[in-house]
Amino acid sequence: MTRHTIKFAGQPVGIVVAEENSFKFIAVKYPVWELDKHQFTSVEAAQEAVKQLLSGRTSGIPRSAVAATAELPQRLSA
Repeated sequence: MTRHTIKFAGQPVGIVVAEENSFKFIAVKYPVWELDKHQFTSVEAAQEAVKQLLSGRTSGIPRSAVAATAELPQRLSA
């Protein structure tokens, strides 16, 4: 199982686990809980979603960054 730690401001906030065709985000800190179990197309896409969420920019996450099987929280899909 391949895992990558996702950090924000030098602090770990979650991990991504490689699955068949995507990367599943597992939150380890409450501020990113709404991204928990979302599927991303890459580690970088998950990192960018965390960055945008925690930076207060909840719009503009490219739909292509999220695996087709994932459902974004309502806040992020606008």
